[in-house]
Amino acid sequence: MDIYGARLPTSSTDDTGEEHGTDTGPDINSGTAAEMWLRLALLIEEKQIEIQDKVRRLGSAPRDQDQQIVMQLRQALTMMLAELKTQQQHAGVHDIQCGRPSMPLNSETEYDDIEENPDIPGGPAMQDHSVPEDHNPPTPTILSVERQILSLPSNHNVSAGYEGLEMELRKQQARNHITRIRDIVADISFLYQYMVKRGTRTSIRSNGQKKVKSLNHDKVLHARIYSACRSRLVALGCDQEFLSIFCLLTRNDLKASTAIWKPNLMGSSTLELLWIWRTG
Repeated sequence: MDIYGARLPTSSTDDTGEEHGTDTGPDINSGTAAEMWLRLALLIEEKQIEIQDKVRRLGSAPRDQDQQIVMQLRQALTMMLAELKTQQQHAGVHDIQCGRPSMPLNSETEYDDIEENPDIPGGPAMQDHSVPEDHNPPTPTILSVERQILSLPSNHNVSAGYEGLEMELRKQQARNHITRIRDIVADISFLYQYMVKRGTRTSIRSNGQKKVKSLNHDKVLHARIYSACRSRLVALGCDQEFLSIFCLLTRNDLKASTAIWKPNLMGSSTLELLWIWRTG
């Protein structure tokens, strides 16, 4: 994929900082009963990660309004879980006792605090093979709905025969979220180039910085979902050809760069593109 063909915001005043959510997949109400069950399960997993992310960002002293929003999200997720159980029964899929533990989700803070100055060396136009810092946040003592373990072939807690179907849906999920990450990285780079750096008024620069912050939160959310998805693909025995294209996502892969919007910059044609720009 050519990074210079990435999606452009329609103008420098677009509300690109708006939360995009995680609705990046196909219609969950189509296909066989098993497909509908697994599509809903994958959507619920994304919503779980989304709520985890929101709760974590509230900090230790959240406002009443924020707590009310989280409560509503949890109530909606509870209803989705009830529907998931119904769809699983319609598909004839049975829960089983698993001899090995279900897969934990990746670190919640793995992609936090990414340096969002796109003019620093090591942006998306250059490779950096450094290992991301390891974060281990404490595990909550009470299991909330967003941490409930789902019945999935990749969790080895349902009857056999559905691994291939989950793998195909996971591959599409991985493609969707990498595409979304690319779009966000391009948008952030655009905002820095034309609003934060070149803004003629303080209000324009400030507005650009707020949009960048919101987009960065959205980018981290999609990165966590992609990372969880790829881990599931590994657990399902995904083919190495796919995994070699959709690699482990590092913090460096998520960095913005104004080089994205400077295709004629001297030396840009000799830089090696990061893998996320070569998956389209």
